Amino acid sequence: MILPETSLSGAVTLVEQIRQAIERVDWSAIQPGSAVTLSAGIVSSRFDHSAPHLLACADAMLYLARERGRNQVR
Repeated sequence: MILPETSLSGAVTLVEQIRQAIERVDWSAIQPGSAVTLSAGIVSSRFDHSAPHLLACADAMLYLARERGRNQVR
């Protein structure tokens, strides 16, 4: 997601709300006993950052979330 004119804390809040909403869904109608969670990496941009740099940073944050237990926003 790209969230222009959104602060880093605002982006974290929004993605955390999405993560919690996904976690609360009863997925058993699709697959009994299954659970779906979300891990996300968030970065803040300055205009001098390239798209590949931002994607690499967000990917690093995603892997950090996964390494630290999944189902979290970093």
